[in-house]
Amino acid sequence: MATISRELLTSEYKKWLKSDRSIPFGKMMNKTYAMRDDELSKEIDHNFALLIIMSKHVTEL
Repeated sequence: MATISRELLTSEYKKWLKSDRSIPFGKMMNKTYAMRDDELSKEIDHNFALLIIMSKHVTEL
């Protein structure tokens, strides 16, 4: 599974909030960063998608 930084997640989330939001946040992140996470891809609520990403895909440096 791919990992990203908190800063990147924050940046992507802010961009997504300003977009038309036609694609759910979890699905967009899953595709953009090749996270290969079926649970994330199916999640339609952006808050739960953030939790999934933070718990499984954010690296602590």
